[in-house]
Amino acid sequence: MKKTLLVVIIFLLVLIAGIVVFYRLPNITRAVFNSDVLYSPAYGKVERIITQGDKTLVSIFLRISDIHSQYYPTNGVIKSRITIPGKYRMATKYDKTTFNAKVRTILHTEHGDVQIDQISGKLARKITTDDLGLGSRVYAGEYLGRIHLGSRVNLTFPSTYRLQVREGDYVRGPDTA
Repeated sequence: MKKTLLVVIIFLLVLIAGIVVFYRLPNITRAVFNSDVLYSPAYGKVERIITQGDKTLVSIFLRISDIHSQYYPTNGVIKSRITIPGKYRMATKYDKTTFNAKVRTILHTEHGDVQIDQISGKLARKITTDDLGLGSRVYAGEYLGRIHLGSRVNLTFPSTYRLQVREGDYVRGPDTA
């Protein structure tokens, strides 16, 4: 009986520790945000960079151990925010998440539209965003939302921004330009 109780207590402590780690808020060290710079909206590994015409897409995979809060990558006005229903495939591979459920937020900025896709994965079936409506002004580094459990964030932006990350780099949210 004592052994069973001990196992249950250890399990609950591990579960609580996991929840605390998962829902932790980052310590954003950047104090000043430049409106001409695009910052990472998420914490995770840059898995894919695609430039087509005048647009660039950066796809960031969030492991279960990464911080799952997302942030606005630049200053702008919320032009659109839609929930796109879809599948719940593993988010580990970019090609597998094309048809996954997502929340798409489009910001109108002085440099053109910037699109942030918060994409669910196999385990992540809930995406929350801030309560700001269309036409709201937002600033780089402000809280955008959260994807609950392993997932992916795609950032699409005008190719006029100078890219400072490469595939394989680990980005630390708004602290990474």
